[in-house]
Amino acid sequence: MAANNEVEREIDEQLENAEVEAVEVEVEVDEVETEATEPAAPKGSSKLILRLTLSLLAITSAVALLLAGVNAVTAEPIAEYKAEKRAAAMEQVLPDNHFWNSFDPIEITVGSSDSTVTVTPMHDAFSSYRGFEGLPHAVVIETYPSGYGGAISLMTCISIGRPDQNHELTVEAVRIVSHSETSGIGSKTTDPSFLDQFSGKHAGITIGSGENSIDAISGASISSKAVTAGVNEALDAAQAYVTGVLNGEIEGVDMFAGPEGYTETEGGDAR
Repeated sequence: MAANNEVEREIDEQLENAEVEAVEVEVEVDEVETEATEPAAPKGSSKLILRLTLSLLAITSAVALLLAGVNAVTAEPIAEYKAEKRAAAMEQVLPDNHFWNSFDPIEITVGSSDSTVTVTPMHDAFSSYRGFEGLPHAVVIETYPSGYGGAISLMTCISIGRPDQNHELTVEAVRIVSHSETSGIGSKTTDPSFLDQFSGKHAGITIGSGENSIDAISGASISSKAVTAGVNEALDAAQAYVTGVLNGEIEGVDMFAGPEGYTETEGGDAR
C-alpha cells in the first residue's frame, strides 16, 4: 500500500509539473502573438517629432518678436494720441474766458467702490478770489464707468466754492474721451445735448425727475446710467480731495500770481 501511495504521489507531481510547463508555454505564445500584432514604430518618427517641435518653436518666437516690434513702433504714437485726446477733453470741460493753470495730478481712492481716479487741481488766475487752505478753484477728474460695451473714459470738471459756501462742489462740464457703446444708441451719450444736463448739478445725481436729475437717452438706459455713475464718482472723488486737503491728509496747492497787471486778493476783486 505504501508503495502504491508513493507511485500515485509521483504521478500527481509529474502531472502538476506538466500543467505548469503547459501554462508557461501558452504565456510565451501569447506574448509572441502580442508583439507580432503591435505595429512597429515607423523609422525616423522621433526625428519627425523633433523637427515639428523646432518648427513650431521658431514660428512662435518669430511671431512674438514681430508683435514686440510692432508694439515698440506704435506705443509712442498711441500714447501721444491718448494724451492729445485727454488734453482736448480737459480744455472742453474747463469754463471759457478763464486763465487756467494746472497742478500735478494725484490718485484718489473713492469710497466703497474702492476704485482709483485721477484728480487734477486747476487754478483760475482770472478768478476774483484766491483759494484758501490749499484748495484750487476746480478739479478735473477722470473716471471709467462700465457701460453697455465696456469702460467709458469720462472727463468731468468740478468747481470748488468759496469757504463761505462750504466749498460747495458743482459740475461745470462733462465730456466723453472714448467709449465702445453701440453706434446710434449708446453713442448718443457723447452728444452735448445729453452731457450738458450735468452742468450745475451736485453730488447724488439721479435719472428721472427732480432738481438734481438728468434725462436718460431713450433706448440707451445702460449707457446713460453709466455716465451718470461716472459723474457721481467724480463728485465723490472731488469731495474726498477737498476733505483730504482740509484735514492735512493731502498736500494742498500754492496759488500764484496771474498774468501781468493782475493781482489776487483774498476774498476780494481782481485789481
